[in-house]
Amino acid sequence: MKVIMAKDSAFIPTLMDGDFPLRPSQSYKLKELCTEQSFQKGLRYFQEGRVKISDASPSCVVAIVSGTENYRVEIDLDKFHAFCTCPYDLEGFCKHIVATFLAIDSNKKEVDRMMDECGLELKKMQSLLESAEPKALKDFFQKEMETDPDLRDRFLACFSENGDGRSLSNYRREVDSLFDEVEERGFILYGAELDFAPFENLAKIYVRKDDFLEAAKIYQALTETIAEKMDHVDDSDGYYEGKFSDFLDGFVECIMLAELGADARQMHINYLFKRYLQKDPDFSQDDYYDALKQLCTSKDDLYYWKKLLEPHLPDELPDKEQDWGKYYQAENLISMQLHLLTRLGEMADLYALMEKHYRSSYEFCLQYAKQLLENGDRTKAIRIAEEGTAHFPDHLSKGLRVCN
Repeated sequence: MKVIMAKDSAFIPTLMDGDFPLRPSQSYKLKELCTEQSFQKGLRYFQEGRVKISDASPSCVVAIVSGTENYRVEIDLDKFHAFCTCPYDLEGFCKHIVATFLAIDSNKKEVDRMMDECGLELKKMQSLLESAEPKALKDFFQKEMETDPDLRDRFLACFSENGDGRSLSNYRREVDSLFDEVEERGFILYGAELDFAPFENLAKIYVRKDDFLEAAKIYQALTETIAEKMDHVDDSDGYYEGKFSDFLDGFVECIMLAELGADARQMHINYLFKRYLQKDPDFSQDDYYDALKQLCTSKDDLYYWKKLLEPHLPDELPDKEQDWGKYYQAENLISMQLHLLTRLGEMADLYALMEKHYRSSYEFCLQYAKQLLENGDRTKAIRIAEEGTAHFPDHLSKGLRVCN
């Protein structure tokens, strides 16, 4: 899941040629909102008829795009947010969002008809709301909420000033109950894909209210519960791994949108770093590393992250042949330190750390040679590359030969 936001609410794309008149606005080109690869794949998806526009209102277009699985795309025309349930997390729009825009542009009359129908329905609903007796309206909603817990949650989210009083533990218990419903003898079989939409929709309501910390709490509950359950899940198709990544992205985006002070940001940096060290679940380390890189934008953030990391840095890389797991973890921690030193511009410490470890790791050897080349020290870069080419197996040394 990635929410792509335009620079302002008047921001609407122009497709390949003519204007795309969902809103009178500044023009923009769809190709400038995605990578070339995403555009070409989205174009192919559109041409293959993989997009089904399921709903269109004056403020939102919803489509289902058939890919590896069916993905839901929502385009908020008021704030111009583009949302897709796929795990894409690179630059710009994913291919499913691109395909949806192309489908909308190609089916303007049908989309306009759907919008008009929805607009008329909304006007009728507005008229009924205005003419309804307050008591009758109140009774109706009370009865509906008694039998519809999701509606009850959305109502509380919309009208409560600061959340609805639920703690992180409360949310975790509710997410956990979803798993309980599909578990068979404590195990979730292949293909049992839980629908997390009620929690996702709740988080989106809080985001719209600018209550970013409440939304972050929901995403945190989702990631922690999925992590806890992964040992009991057959996730051969990667559904839960993808959801975990999506929800962690949502958590970090909400923390960033909250624009917290330094102390509050450090609390969340500390949380993400601890989760990184725990490796729970195993696949999560890269996700937590990416989350830390996204959240730590200021020098204060980076220095705090560096302070958390330093007690865990290994003096030496373990023997790879004796314990691959320990070697890999140590290499990751040193790589994290190299990233931080680069971001902070502490070049003397960066070179000292590379000098210390480049003989023990092909990755560090290659990084060292490239860094030297970038800084104009070609002679030393060639020496390091030649040393690595002689030391590391042939299948690893290709990149080093390029540096020679």
